Amino acid sequence: MQENEICEIVCNLDDMTGEDLGFALEILLENGALDAYTTAIQMKKNRPGYMLTCLCEAADEEKFAALVLRHTTTLGVRTRLWKRHTMERTSQITRSELGQYRIKTAEGFGETKSKIEYEDLAELAREHNLTIAEVRKKLSE
Repeated sequence: MQENEICEIVCNLDDMTGEDLGFALEILLENGALDAYTTAIQMKKNRPGYMLTCLCEAADEEKFAALVLRHTTTLGVRTRLWKRHTMERTSQITRSELGQYRIKTAEGFGETKSKIEYEDLAELAREHNLTIAEVRKKLSE
């Protein structure tokens, strides 16, 4: 089990194109955000809008606040610190008739969870002209 402090940076937007907003999310993730996403909201004057949320390490709060201010139309952001509990994560490479793939495993709090890395499933599906469901089934046989 790991425990750390993360920062949530939030702003509301009603004057950005979907393309510009998508680009802002890409920039946040490329710069190491733990997560970045939007939520549809209703804003003043009955306008549809989006709430942008960026999660980052607490030590990176100013860096990501500056990125949100630079890459969006917002004039300000709200921040909040959260305590986060995570499971210990490992990755193992496995080989099969379809090729190699990674299995991610997380352990902690008396639980163990495993799953195949999505990018590896998608690559094997494309390579063998299969659906992701078919790849999962073949790998579990």
